[in-house]
Amino acid sequence: MLSSSQYRLLEQARDNQLPREIDATCGLSISDLRMLIDLGLIDAVDVSADCGDGYLYPRITGVGVLFLNARAG
Repeated sequence: MLSSSQYRLLEQARDNQLPREIDATCGLSISDLRMLIDLGLIDAVDVSADCGDGYLYPRITGVGVLFLNARAG
């Protein structure tokens, strides 16, 4: 079960509303994004380094689309 913030993040990915780069300065939850990536619902390029976590080009996966469609009924 996803939290409401994770669900909103997944919907934003579906609607192509996520920024090209997600890091601590963008106002989105890195931990929520990481969870969605770990679940295979979102894919992104991990550019994390010693200075912090970051992801480029986040996009919804086919599994993510199926998840949202199943939830919509």
